[in-house]
Amino acid sequence: PIWPGGLRNLQTAAMDEISTAVFKATTDDLFEPKEKHVVAVARWSCEPELQEQVASALAKRVSTCGARPVTTAKTLFLLHRVATTGEPEAVLGPSVAELRSLVERRSLPAAELAYAPYIVGLCEWDDCNLFRRPDAPACWRGMPLPAVLEGLRPLQALAEQALELALDASEVTTPAVAALRLAVAEDAFAMFLCETAGAAVLQDGLLAAPLALVNLRPGGLLEALRASNRHAEDALMLQEALGSWRGGSGRLDAVFLASSSHAYQAPLTSVFQ
Repeated sequence: PIWPGGLRNLQTAAMDEISTAVFKATTDDLFEPKEKHVVAVARWSCEPELQEQVASALAKRVSTCGARPVTTAKTLFLLHRVATTGEPEAVLGPSVAELRSLVERRSLPAAELAYAPYIVGLCEWDDCNLFRRPDAPACWRGMPLPAVLEGLRPLQALAEQALELALDASEVTTPAVAALRLAVAEDAFAMFLCETAGAAVLQDGLLAAPLALVNLRPGGLLEALRASNRHAEDALMLQEALGSWRGGSGRLDAVFLASSSHAYQAPLTSVFQ
């Protein structure tokens, strides 16, 4: 008989190293995504001479994952890691287009379909590989008010989705979905820390800001502050829940620093300049 590991070796025998890593990171088994393969793909996405291969391997995996819930969850997890720690702009375009098509056709398993629109939005966000950095909140605090207000619009929209997904009370059915939910929960914390730093800038400049900017709908200063207050309540609930998942205190700052410890440190660009 051919054991599962042997079958996987046969399936990857004709693949190059990058395709093999993508395949093994998203294997249809009852384990979490294998970290060494996830890290390797994210690292390769930052190497210009390999980016075309990474983009092709990821897009191919997305196009074939829809019928298998575990592979779908692991593929979403892999895209998430590349988006947050790799070089997403160079490699994720074809994968995101394919994933959006699967979402529109509802061609994904139900549990994974809930996460897919968030992953699409995250991958398309200009700052998806910056917000988890430990110095990201400080960068927000150093930005001028108009730049903060502009940057908060996509950040708060994604934070809303991340908090909703992380606080979802439905049962987690596989380790792959659990890993995906935890990654999204860590996103929610990191986004909230950036959002809080940006909101402090808005509060400091509130009385001096033009009235039109204060009352603008959508996307005005007051609207952004209200959203930040809503997210604070959800973040506190999530902090308690995440502490129970991990068996620890779940301190928001500690969770954020832990989540960024494995990250490839991308240079500060985009909204933080």
